[in-house]
Amino acid sequence: MYDVVLCVEKSRYVRQDIASMFMRQFASRLSEKAFSRLGLVVYCRYAVPLMDLSYNYSRLIESYETIPSLRGIPEPALGLYEAAEMIMDMDDGLAEERAIVLIGSFDVKPRKPLPDAIGFVRAAGIRLYMLSTSPRKPGWLSKEALGDIMILRQSSVDKCVRTIIGSLTRGKT
Repeated sequence: MYDVVLCVEKSRYVRQDIASMFMRQFASRLSEKAFSRLGLVVYCRYAVPLMDLSYNYSRLIESYETIPSLRGIPEPALGLYEAAEMIMDMDDGLAEERAIVLIGSFDVKPRKPLPDAIGFVRAAGIRLYMLSTSPRKPGWLSKEALGDIMILRQSSVDKCVRTIIGSLTRGKT
């Protein structure tokens, strides 16, 4: 059993078509794993938990797609805090692995420090996978603070899904 929260940017900077494609494939693949729960946090200037961890996440993608693009500078740190709180609040002790998949553009430097949020997530024992819809890695954040980030393109969606699901099932980061 796995508890995973998708933390997805909803702004004019992010490639929403690729984010939706990833979420659709990820939800489909995760549904093959018995008793796995999926949640959704959407962020831009603010972060909003759109769907709590649930076994029934068939409407997750539609929920994301119906929200209009939000204004402001994307704040992925706020999304990470919301996603981590969701996992910790709804932890029933049955999950083998707990993870957050952060999807964003990372084109604009946020006001809230992302390294602090990453540290908070890691200190809570939650795995973190970061995906960027931008063609290059963010120059404003050091690799030491960021860790590995996967570039999410149309051609790499399936590879990213397989990598994350495979890592969860093997129990490795």
